Amino acid sequence: MTKGNNFSGKPTPAGFPFAISQPIYISEACVIFIGNSLALAVFLSKTFRVKKSSYLLINQTVADLLVGLTICIVAANISENYKQHFLYKGSQIVLNLCIGTSVLSFTSIAMERGYAILAPFKHRLLGSKAYFIAILLTWISSLLFNIETTFKKPNNVAKTIKLACGIICTFIVFFCYLAIWIKVKFFTPLRNARRDASNTKLTITLSLVTLASLICSLPYNLFVIYSFLSNQNTETTKTLESGFLLVFYLDSFVNVLVYSIRMDEFRQGMNKLLTTSCLCRQSASPVRRTQQSTERFPPSVIMMNDVSPGLDGVPSPPNHYEGTDQPSLGIENAVSLDPIEVVQKLNEKRY
Repeated sequence: MTKGNNFSGKPTPAGFPFAISQPIYISEACVIFIGNSLALAVFLSKTFRVKKSSYLLINQTVADLLVGLTICIVAANISENYKQHFLYKGSQIVLNLCIGTSVLSFTSIAMERGYAILAPFKHRLLGSKAYFIAILLTWISSLLFNIETTFKKPNNVAKTIKLACGIICTFIVFFCYLAIWIKVKFFTPLRNARRDASNTKLTITLSLVTLASLICSLPYNLFVIYSFLSNQNTETTKTLESGFLLVFYLDSFVNVLVYSIRMDEFRQGMNKLLTTSCLCRQSASPVRRTQQSTERFPPSVIMMNDVSPGLDGVPSPPNHYEGTDQPSLGIENAVSLDPIEVVQKLNEKRY
């Protein structure tokens, strides 16, 4: 689950001497960016905004979205001249920061879910301030972890500290979900069965997201440990690192897939978002044609000001009939009619 850096200290696409790797990385980055953009739009809808637990999901989605964006920038060109460009260096910094934030988001989500299941009454009393503080701490902690790799080449002490922090986060997540499983499996649920069922379902979904993240990131992290201990940096290790890194970055997209499968509200919001977008495109051309037709053939309407009262309260035709034989309207008790009906009758007599 832990999203660590490679043995060089920066999670960069290492196998880019092979031309086929570059379009693959860029395609993967585009999929990550688009998927998390749609997920962010769904999480920002009113259905999810009213739930404080969604704040942590939004934070993780933003981090994963930025991961996709920065991968695309980094993978666009890896020539030596481009590596000295401020855009490349800035993207590397943001990439490291967002990967660390995504890791810590998994940890904060696991702790929040554990608190919701183990102490539900106290969890309901939590305000939005507690969630915002947790989000801020994830970004600050990620920044502190990556200071060493941001400004200079990391030494063995920095690598060891980062590896230890990753292992600690993994164990925290494991014990949180283990405690949740024990509580749900062996203890009697509380009276509010509906709320408990909702919390349990969300917890299971997030635990599956964490498990999928572990499956995606574990091969790369094991390779990082092996490279760190063996201190090898050959062409073979670079090729292996490139392949593991492709799977590693899928970690930023797999959460969207799990949400779509497990969360009914998320799936409905995604379908509504896509359907609305398609309908807007389809309805644009008919509306445009209707407007053009209206401009070419404006409807004939007689204004009420043109209708002057006649004898016995029956309205007479408009003033442009003056001096000619005025046609009979054939309207009885016109005064009691609705003005719109009077205008329609007048139009029928004119034509």
